[in-house]
Amino acid sequence: MIIGTTSERSVLQQLNLVRSFNKQVAVPNVHDYHDLASVLREVKAFDSESDVDLSLQEIKQTTGRDELGVGIKDVLFSIATARQSDNKPGRFAEEMANMMAVNRE
Repeated sequence: MIIGTTSERSVLQQLNLVRSFNKQVAVPNVHDYHDLASVLREVKAFDSESDVDLSLQEIKQTTGRDELGVGIKDVLFSIATARQSDNKPGRFAEEMANMMAVNRE
């Protein structure tokens, strides 16, 4: 099974790759901290609820923003990166802040 994510559906169409997938599911951006917390809990990103809270606080403190506007692919990538660290909440917050900065440009 192959799962692909993109924010450039038109590119997949131009390359005739859309028909290679059995199903397409539109997933909205993660807009706020409530949405992000739900994703973190659903994929069991951290060992404890306090780690979820800590990571959300660090993101908000670092970015100073209430809205995230980050795609699910970026969130999942940040989770995967954080899982390789001894400080998962801190590493996740760092990755998310970077993703948010890139998306603002």
